[in-house]
Amino acid sequence: MTQKTLFNRKHGQSPGETNSKEDISKMTGITVRKLNEVWDKGFKDYKYADIPNKKKIPAGAFAMGAVYSYALSNNTQKRKKK
Repeated sequence: MTQKTLFNRKHGQSPGETNSKEDISKMTGITVRKLNEVWDKGFKDYKYADIPNKKKIPAGAFAMGAVYSYALSNNTQKRKKK
């Protein structure tokens, strides 16, 4: 099961639904800036990742998986500033 599928299940979305970093930010309360940092790190890590059939996974998809993973593991709750 992919990180995207787990994230969508947790947030009551259909398994194939795609979310932008802005959407993920709204759902989790994590700033877009932090999600961009995670995406950049995931994109750079792709070069050194030891994954079977690496040629079949684009670097952008690998980076977005890192964003979904971060959003799932982060205990930040959705907060609105008053």
